Amino acid sequence: MEMTISHDSIDQFLKFRSRNGSPLNTTKAYGADLKLLLQWAMERDLTTTNLEEVTSQYLTENKKPSGAGYGPATIRRKKSAFRAYASFVGEQILTTYNTPKPPPGQPHPVPGGAETIDALIKAARRDYQKALIALGAFCGLRVSESVAVRAEDFDFSGDTIVLRVYGKGGKTRDIPVSADTWEILVPAWSVAVNVKDDTRLVPINNRGARKTITRIGNRIGIAVASHDLRSWFATMVYEQSNYDPFVTQELMGHASQDTTRLYTQINNKRKVQAVEFH
Repeated sequence: MEMTISHDSIDQFLKFRSRNGSPLNTTKAYGADLKLLLQWAMERDLTTTNLEEVTSQYLTENKKPSGAGYGPATIRRKKSAFRAYASFVGEQILTTYNTPKPPPGQPHPVPGGAETIDALIKAARRDYQKALIALGAFCGLRVSESVAVRAEDFDFSGDTIVLRVYGKGGKTRDIPVSADTWEILVPAWSVAVNVKDDTRLVPINNRGARKTITRIGNRIGIAVASHDLRSWFATMVYEQSNYDPFVTQELMGHASQDTTRLYTQINNKRKVQAVEFH
């Protein structure tokens, strides 16, 4: 099979993503990745090689061994770009190349940040799916906590709506819910509050919730896992709290500061990158 990648097909793919509400920054990054792949293949006279082989060779050759080439995060993004493109042109790729995995326990927030979160919510077709994404990204809930949230867990007595979360080990924590987040949650809440037997906002199990998030991510061409939403929440809370690890620990429901430090390390890396402009 000839490689079905060209400037025209890349442009068509990017237009398709734009029409379907995919995040602008991610779409631009995917376009840059695909054009680099095309240039690399043309330079090596690989334009008659199928996508599976070309992408595998490209990623293997450019993998960061000891200071040169692409690091794991960049490889993951490029792999997502190539998979989304392959799906668009009707090919199956990247079944043999193993993407470098992050260190065990190392969180990795949603690629594209707030823009991706908004796109995920827009791509969700049912109210409970939108609530599932919002509970993870804007309230920092684990999947097991999200599917356990009931209509009666919200407290409307104060100036700010507060969600009582029942977490690990029977511990509870209170999460303030912003007006924007409540606007996303209220359709699912309105349904749940009128159900006698099951007042959960997200009436599915853990496995179903994880699959739902992955499926919605695939719909907009982005590889995202359920815990990525919670990771993004943690990094945002750390920033908005003026880098206060104790606020982050409390809102995340971490028993140990050691766990919270995993998230603050991500943010510190971003601060270092921010000043490396010359």
